[in-house]
Formats: sequence, structure tokens, C-alpha cells
Amino acid sequence: MALFVVDDLHCGKRPTTAELTEVAADIAAAEDWTDVATDEIVTMLTAAYGGTRIDDALPVERVIALSFVVTANLLVSYQAEGDEWWNYLDRAEAVIEASLNSSQRT
Repeated sequence: MALFVVDDLHCGKRPTTAELTEVAADIAAAEDWTDVATDEIVTMLTAAYGGTRIDDALPVERVIALSFVVTANLLVSYQAEGDEWWNYLDRAEAVIEASLNSSQRT
């Protein structure tokens, strides 16, 4: 889900390391009530983009916390103006499910 929002933010293209770092820094600053750090977020997103198991890149307890905090922040921060985060989530889920269904048919 997080990658969907990041891709959407970057018009469907994979963001550069600098772009991922910028997004990660924004998330870490906005979520300063947590202990998530910019470098952890970059590691998580980079692993996900690279097809690496995220729990091979970070301890599993960090993956769990990061997954919730990062995805929630992205949905809230990058929804369309006047939209609600849950509508963005619904659209993202529909696109992901459709792409999975079409890839299973081939």
C-alpha cells in the first residue's frame, strides 16, 4: 500500500533515492511522536521496491511499526484535496486487486 501511494505521488514512476529520502524525512518529521527514523523508512521502501524481504533489511518489530506508521501517514498526507484517506485506501486496494487479478490470468 505504501508503494502505491509513493508511486502515485511520483506519477507512476519509481522514485529516486533522493525522492524516497525526502518522503521519508517528511514522514519522520510528521510522526515525531513515534521513534521512526528517516533512514529506517528509506530502508523499508528501498527493500520493498527492490523485492527484498523487508524483515531481511530491518528487525521484524521495526517492520511492523514502520508499516503502520508509514502507510497511515502516506494515505493521510497525499490524499487528493477534499478527499478522505479511507477513499484513497479503497481506490488503492481496488487498483492493487485488479493488477493482481490480471497478472493471475496471464
